[in-house]
Amino acid sequence: MLDAHFDLALRCAVRDPQMYVWLVLAGCSGLRCCEIAWMQTTDVEERPDGSALLHIIGKGGRRRTAAAGAGLVQVMRPFLRGPRGPVFTRVSDGRAHTPDRVSQLVNRFLRELDIHETAHSLRHRFGTDYHRIDPDLFRQAALMGHASLDMTRRYTEVSPLESVRYVDELTTRRVSGDWRRGAA
Repeated sequence: MLDAHFDLALRCAVRDPQMYVWLVLAGCSGLRCCEIAWMQTTDVEERPDGSALLHIIGKGGRRRTAAAGAGLVQVMRPFLRGPRGPVFTRVSDGRAHTPDRVSQLVNRFLRELDIHETAHSLRHRFGTDYHRIDPDLFRQAALMGHASLDMTRRYTEVSPLESVRYVDELTTRRVSGDWRRGAA
């Protein structure tokens, strides 16, 4: 998903707190629709700095821990009040949304904005954004709940502009003679 599309979706979702939180969970914490739907209030471990660890059940029923920034926790707080149980419930009966329903609602919201990407595209956006900040694929794979680095690579788009910076650094070191002596 393009940055501009994600930004537009977030701006338009401010009037719908649940949709806003879903978009941020997918795009800034890398959660899948099933992880959003299955999240329980007891899965959210708030930290002293305002952030949180999300101990969620993911794909294949595997438990993993994702991170939520302080800003996300703040907008999630109204959903964390009340009895133990699902974080996000249907207005009609108070039961949890299904993963398919979360996906359908997010996808419909995006289409109404003329954004032709899906809820899952937000997870890819997260993978790319996270990699820009932390290029450690092992940490990213664990954070995203991937069993293999190959899967994490599929979620990570490497910017050619980012590569220019590294190639420039390499060239500067080589040309200036500041290269490890004895290296081939």
